Amino acid sequence: MKKIGLALLAVVVLATFAFAGDEVTPKTKSGDKAWMFTFNGLSSLGAGNYNNGAGMTYFFQDNMALRVGVSFASSSVSGASNNPSSYGVNAGLEYVFSTLGSTAAYFGGEVMYGSSKNAGTNWENASTFGVGAIAGVNWFVYNNVSLTPEYQLGFVSYGSYASVPSSSAIGISSTGSFTISWFF
Repeated sequence: MKKIGLALLAVVVLATFAFAGDEVTPKTKSGDKAWMFTFNGLSSLGAGNYNNGAGMTYFFQDNMALRVGVSFASSSVSGASNNPSSYGVNAGLEYVFSTLGSTAAYFGGEVMYGSSKNAGTNWENASTFGVGAIAGVNWFVYNNVSLTPEYQLGFVSYGSYASVPSSSAIGISSTGSFTISWFF
């Protein structure tokens, strides 16, 4: 599997050099849209779902975008009285404040809500609410494809029922991965 990943990396690098003369401009105009996927780093070189679900960005005016994400997971546990499941939604706004060459720097805000149900005996239901500031840079490797590192500063509140108490956290965190976006 690593050999396949290295071969794909080599193809991407060679293609980047092949198209180096083409002018790549960031997509930040009204009506631009993108599907977002998580790019899992150099060790696995795989594209996965965005924030454990699906995400989309839509520029509703020049340099201003709405981004939304949804997630859902469910599984079956043999002998359990209930089966684990979770869902989540997030929504945010991005403002592109600077474009330079093939990059577009942005900042914004985001809110999220999630809920989960566990089949274990120590807790039944849990909910998560978060709000925070985001900052990142879209680097357009091609006209319709960007890679994005992003940082977040936010507040998250964890609430639950049964035996696990509620808690909250505040802090800066890196997403730990890149987001790869396909604009259409």
